[in-house]
Amino acid sequence: MKQYLFSLLIFLSFSFQLIIAQTPCTPQTAPYTESFDGSDFVPGTSFGDIGTINNCWDRNPLTTYFWAPGPPAFPSFNTGPDNDHTTGSGQYAYTESGFIPFPFPTFPLDAFIETPFIDLSPLNVPELTFWYHMFGSTIGALEVEIDNGSGYTSLTTITGQQQTAGSDPWLESIIDLSAYANDTIRLRFRGEKIGFGDDADIAIDDVDIHETPSCPKPSNLNVTAVTATSVSLSWTSGGATNWQIEYGPAGYTVGMGTTVAAGSNPFTVTGLSPSTDYDFYVLDSCGVGDVSDWSASANAITACVPVTAPWSENFDGSDFVPGTGFGDIGTINNCWERTPFTNYFWAPGPPAFPPFNTGPNNDHTTGSGQYIFAESEFNFPIPTPPLNAFLETPFIDLTPLNIPELTFWYHMFGTDIGDLEVEIDNGSGYSNLTTITGQQQTASSDPWLESIISLSAYANDTVRLRFTASKPTLGFQS
Repeated sequence: MKQYLFSLLIFLSFSFQLIIAQTPCTPQTAPYTESFDGSDFVPGTSFGDIGTINNCWDRNPLTTYFWAPGPPAFPSFNTGPDNDHTTGSGQYAYTESGFIPFPFPTFPLDAFIETPFIDLSPLNVPELTFWYHMFGSTIGALEVEIDNGSGYTSLTTITGQQQTAGSDPWLESIIDLSAYANDTIRLRFRGEKIGFGDDADIAIDDVDIHETPSCPKPSNLNVTAVTATSVSLSWTSGGATNWQIEYGPAGYTVGMGTTVAAGSNPFTVTGLSPSTDYDFYVLDSCGVGDVSDWSASANAITACVPVTAPWSENFDGSDFVPGTGFGDIGTINNCWERTPFTNYFWAPGPPAFPPFNTGPNNDHTTGSGQYIFAESEFNFPIPTPPLNAFLETPFIDLTPLNIPELTFWYHMFGTDIGDLEVEIDNGSGYSNLTTITGQQQTASSDPWLESIISLSAYANDTVRLRFTASKPTLGFQS
């Protein structure tokens, strides 16, 4: 009898799955503050890296248009703050424009970020303050909402860009939460983007829920009028009828300035210096020993007094600073004015990245100095040509001259150049002095040309000059 041995091999496969669960966040207890500077908010370090946020904060979506910790690793041009609000060197939260998928989304796009739940019961009269920066042409709105368990309700909506440069100061929002006393609430910030492009960075910082102060600080401090020696201010009072105003050179430390008592609102600060950049603050004085915190600042540059002829400008001084990168238009003397600031504009040169086939190799004065030139740089939405860039001199008193004359040197190399028009205004509006049409040089190394214009008709007048550069196309050789 044969025996057959059967070997039965049984394979048992076990599958283990590691499940990681995050326990729910317990409500935070007021007073509560968030500066986004902690290690639980980590900015991204590369393109597509959205960074990480505190586990008890929520955000959605995570692509296309979303909230992220800032500053970004690669800042976009013409949008967002230069610095945070807390220290000037810390972090903040902001809306970022990511890759736009195809088919294209329908605008506006919304990005949401939610705080933890916050127990307000320790506060008698709760108040919310936060700081915001909204610089960017495709910013739609910033809405703040609150939920006490009944669904989200709008607290405030700030519409459109509120700053015009990354260096502009942050603004403060103060919101009464007394209707939610003893509640446990959650806040939601909604950023809205209204078009293509990356210039839609809405930033928030220093979100704070606290007891409403006994003497609320003023808000909405605004400059209403400026002369060479005075600045008029208005504000929304927290309830006082007497105030203190402090001022000093732009960027000064509060407490180190000049203080004046103000018994009216509006109020005019006098005794200032012409052509000087000042910051102003106001506080409410509610009673003896009961004053508010200082308001957010307001900035003003006092008007220029006319310069006296003979007068010259070679753009080499420290008051004309060329930009150092793409999107940086540089700075000009306070008594000169330029408009616009995007697409086609006047800027101090030489540029950080000289364009091809346009512009001079060197300045005229020394061959190694500065000049001012019309620069092309396009943003969404794409502008429609022709484009004009305007540059105005200070007012100039010609009375010391018997027969005044204007001379200037110009370089016009670039096939997209239209005209250079020079105008004069003696108080009756601008009149044409000369127009130079089309490119006048054929190489960057070609010598500068001189224009000589008689101003004898304006003897004894105070005048201002305006230089208008025009381009008929969207090319960059202009």
